[in-house]
Amino acid sequence: MTAESALMVISVLESHGVHACIGGGWAIDALLGEQTREHADLDIWLPAADLDPMIMAFSEAGIDRLLHWGGDRPWNFVVHDGRSLRVDLHHSDLLGDKVFQSANAPPNGCSPKAESLATVFIRW
Repeated sequence: MTAESALMVISVLESHGVHACIGGGWAIDALLGEQTREHADLDIWLPAADLDPMIMAFSEAGIDRLLHWGGDRPWNFVVHDGRSLRVDLHHSDLLGDKVFQSANAPPNGCSPKAESLATVFIRW
């Protein structure tokens, strides 16, 4: 997945009111300020409540297929366009007192405050 493709996916999501948090390799590259390697996909975390607008955004971008992946769960799955766009989705929720909880975190795992999560923008 190219940097331009990753930016397009994020832009389409934002145009539908979905503010995703970038993770994985693209997040590391954003923090470093440069692309360090090729990326097969874009990892994003977003609130479970944004599922409907996310589907509309992905449909607009041509991302309309599930990629069957061995570790898929209802809250973590991969979608793609059949060519070069592949997005690894991770859904999460805000619990009471603005505590962020990833759906795949262990029950006694880390649940940081939502305001402690940084926002990073990829610009090349």
